[in-house]
Amino acid sequence: MNSAAGESLESLESLESLDLEGLDDVGESDAFLRAAAHVSGVLPLPQFAREGAWIAGRYRLEGRLGRGGYGEVWDAHDRLSGERVALKILRPGTGELAARACREVASLRLLRLPGIVRLIDEGIEDEHPFVVMERAEGVPFPGVAVPCTWAALEGPLVKLCEALARVHAVGLLHRDLKPGNVLVDGAGRPTILDFGLSCLSAATAERITGVGMLVGTAAYLAPEQIAELPLSARTDLYAVGVMAFHALTGRFPHASENLAELLRGKLTERPPALASLVEGGPAHVAAVVDRLLATDSDERPRSAAEVAEVFRGGCVSRTPSAVHAIIASDKPIEEADLRALFAGPDRLLHLREDAALLLFSRTGGDPARIEQEIEAWMGAGLCRWDGDLLAMNREAIDALETPVRLASMLVAEGAQPALTIAKEAMASAAALAAEGRLARAVLHLEEGLRALRGLSEVPADAFDRLHSQWVEIALTEGSPQGLDRALYELCRPGPGTELTRALERLVRVALAVNAWTERAAELAEGLPSLSDPRLERLRYGVRVLAARRVSLAREEAVLEEARAWALASGDRAARAAHAAWLGRLRYCQNRFEEAARLEEEAAEGTPFRSMEIAARLDAASAWMEAFQLERAAVGAAVATELARRFRLPMLEARAAWLRRCIDYRAGKTDGEGPDEELVEAASRLGSLHVEGLVSVAEAAVSYRKGDAEATRALAGRAFRCFSGTGHPLGRLLAGALLVAAGERLSEENVEVILAKARACPVPSVGIQVLALLAEGGVSVEVEQAALSEMASTVPAEHASRRLDVLSIEEALARLITSR
Repeated sequence: MNSAAGESLESLESLESLDLEGLDDVGESDAFLRAAAHVSGVLPLPQFAREGAWIAGRYRLEGRLGRGGYGEVWDAHDRLSGERVALKILRPGTGELAARACREVASLRLLRLPGIVRLIDEGIEDEHPFVVMERAEGVPFPGVAVPCTWAALEGPLVKLCEALARVHAVGLLHRDLKPGNVLVDGAGRPTILDFGLSCLSAATAERITGVGMLVGTAAYLAPEQIAELPLSARTDLYAVGVMAFHALTGRFPHASENLAELLRGKLTERPPALASLVEGGPAHVAAVVDRLLATDSDERPRSAAEVAEVFRGGCVSRTPSAVHAIIASDKPIEEADLRALFAGPDRLLHLREDAALLLFSRTGGDPARIEQEIEAWMGAGLCRWDGDLLAMNREAIDALETPVRLASMLVAEGAQPALTIAKEAMASAAALAAEGRLARAVLHLEEGLRALRGLSEVPADAFDRLHSQWVEIALTEGSPQGLDRALYELCRPGPGTELTRALERLVRVALAVNAWTERAAELAEGLPSLSDPRLERLRYGVRVLAARRVSLAREEAVLEEARAWALASGDRAARAAHAAWLGRLRYCQNRFEEAARLEEEAAEGTPFRSMEIAARLDAASAWMEAFQLERAAVGAAVATELARRFRLPMLEARAAWLRRCIDYRAGKTDGEGPDEELVEAASRLGSLHVEGLVSVAEAAVSYRKGDAEATRALAGRAFRCFSGTGHPLGRLLAGALLVAAGERLSEENVEVILAKARACPVPSVGIQVLALLAEGGVSVEVEQAALSEMASTVPAEHASRRLDVLSIEEALARLITSR
């Protein structure tokens, strides 16, 4: 290894003996708790944390399960979903502790995948951050006593590698894999926990003396972590190698009671060959474990998917045969043919088509250059093999398409170039954001921040300007992942200014409004005003959305404040934003034509492309509710093209959902099956709300076709999504579709749906829900006068027109028949 390794060896002289507490076996009852709480000390009990207390008005604490150096874990009841959950209350703090909490939440939002513990919610209660996760069942990896046989290890180990491949596919590294962070259930299925030390694949190394890096984890550290070298997916694979070695032998590859000796050995000594310690094991397994433990990361396998394939008994060549079949030519390869090299989806994310275009633009289709380019991307951690296909995420494609200067150039050039790069980054990011290219804008801001962090004295005002611009982009784009990335940067160690703290609060509230609870409105009302007009506009936007979660009256009151502010500001963007907010209120008040015109006014007035697209979609949705389907279809088609052109997947997903709704109401989907590709693509965006909208719309298509099985599957998916967000109308429709398709919900759930349908603030939805429940055999008792009043909210001339699922005439017919 290079000189960094030698410097690291010198620093090890001062380290004391290794605390092996974290390596001890733990039982099933507390395995999850150790991983969740990082048990390494006892903290004072927060005053609000007691049995029976409510957190965020949603989670009832039912028993403290454990304490640790980072916080404590409670068994809790989620009153929205009815599930038992694990609620981690973190110690309040700043710097690395706050960054760790942000990393964990940001990572879990990206990882709604099989084999990864599921994030449910997060927030702050009495200045204590909290994270809500599903309760993972199982015991530490490998799930059996060690040493064990290959037959016992194979299943959990292969599944662990498959889950890790999914983590790496979204651009994340775990960096703290160990048995306690991988629980194996009775069926041999592993669940990866604790992403508090995770980072994006392109991140540089962090010092090994950071909080949580050594206690109980040193045995699994890769040499490059010790030497503070750049990390990659192969860093996590080293830990997998240690876990496999320990499981099969009962010992560690480098064993020492002294921490300095252990870490020195990892840098300078090859571990014993696995075959010399385990007799009768498969030779291919021993060979790949030995490769996983290589000191030089370049000598390890390239990907977790490749390792899984070898463990299953396969043989993976340097370049898969499917790739050879495409590039084995002496003639240039067309761009369209290169698409066959890449995994998708193209729907919404455009991964295959954009990756192929990028590869073609950099190689001209020359086969030799294509193979070299792929190897370069692999080496940089920008793509991986997923079977015979190359897998790339949106961030990697955007990074390769975005020409940014490297902050490493600044090391020898001093402060002025760093500030120049930061200034250039902000200017280019502003131009990109105005065009709607938000992901690329963020990449430029990342480069600017990286340049500033390379300075010995960090200029606080430059950080504030970059952070402000990042928050503006994140709030404009609105996805949980984008907000989490901004929050992660705000929580990183740096010059903590008053503005940084205000921005952090603003982003946290924006995340909180994803759940339909009064907590969001309370948090929003506590947000301090901001002197920057752009940020103040965004603060009002968060306040308006939070007020909507409570009542339309509260929203209207906040909008009156916003109107006065917008007029006084004289700012075009502020006036356009107010028109958009008012349009959404009028939509909720069933004043659809007025709402559509306000949204069209906002679309014409805003200087921001993404806000224009959002307003066009809101206008199209309002025209749809006003039964002007052709006008709605035109607006949705324009928005679709813009969202696709500027690669705004959240907006493109909304547009695709809206067009399916318009087609459904026009009868154009009759006889079709659900658009499963759209549902799966929407699930890749990390937004429960968008996934729920798409799923319930496709459930309606299946219902109309008479496919009960598909209706149950899609409505169930939507019901789970909306249970996570608390979206009232979506959960009602999804639950009613489940019942109509023959699903048996709990009596409590049915009673809740019935009560909410009778008092639904959108009567046309309420009457559809009641009719679907009646169709499913539920006894629906509603006075005729009440039904007539609900039906009258839709003009009589449109009573035969299809709504979300049923027309008013269809709903009344089902209710009459059920009696």
